Amino acid sequence: MERPLGRAFAEATMDLDENEVKYESFDFHRECGSTRWDRLSILLDRLIPDLLASGQFHLDLNHSKVVSRQTGVFRSNCIDCLDRTNVVQSMLAWCALERALITIGQLSPQSASTSASASTNSALAQMWSGFGFRFRSIWADNADYCSLQYTGTRALKTDFTRTGKRTLRGMLMDGYHSLLRYYMNNFTDGFRQDAMHLFLGQYLVHDADGTPKPLTGPGGRGRRGSGRADTEWRTQFLPLVFTFALAMSVLCVAVPTAHWTEQVTYVLFWGTASVLSAFAIFAYGEEFVDRPRFCPD
Repeated sequence: MERPLGRAFAEATMDLDENEVKYESFDFHRECGSTRWDRLSILLDRLIPDLLASGQFHLDLNHSKVVSRQTGVFRSNCIDCLDRTNVVQSMLAWCALERALITIGQLSPQSASTSASASTNSALAQMWSGFGFRFRSIWADNADYCSLQYTGTRALKTDFTRTGKRTLRGMLMDGYHSLLRYYMNNFTDGFRQDAMHLFLGQYLVHDADGTPKPLTGPGGRGRRGSGRADTEWRTQFLPLVFTFALAMSVLCVAVPTAHWTEQVTYVLFWGTASVLSAFAIFAYGEEFVDRPRFCPD
């Protein structure tokens, strides 16, 4: 899905004036993998010329004179989420900060880099103690709060934004947040999507004549009759059966009986019940998904 989407976006940008809009594609997973994030310098090396050409806004307060203006901006779009978008944007922001320090004479051009270099941190520490830490924390917090809005969890990969490197704790937290996202996106996301539809005005509670709209949406919501009743029965009953059967299977294995044949019979019975109920849950999996009820027309 990502490849045709990226190809279509690249083709769309070909119709634009390349002097006004430039498109730079970067395969994050292929270039960086899970730990080689130092290879982001490949992307930044390609972007630095445009960063320099865009310039920065510089106001001379002593003479109330505009020395230079910024003539361009960078927009980052990750195909599937904002986590890698924030990483790239934070590194671009660091590069812009270094160029500003060079402009005011606080940093030599030879000391500039595409990451949080020691020379830049030293220059910042002389002017604002702790600025480097606060700068990275602001960008990591920005990712967290944006991510909470659309996933319900904090952002992934913020350990790199905060420290400049990947850490074991960061990767473990990414795994935890990914599992949590899977659960929330499938089973608790409908309410959040409904809230967004209402907040953005994409769904109106009343029709033009003032009549309240019925609840819509797939999965039986907004429908009447036995179909909806069957759906509610399955979504409530099957998880209880699976949980009880699985618990009984574990109990039969853990607690021995007087005769091993009796124990094997119990284990097979409850094991079969748990497997069959699990298959039934997967067969009707779409009915368990928390879908939005306020669907735009």
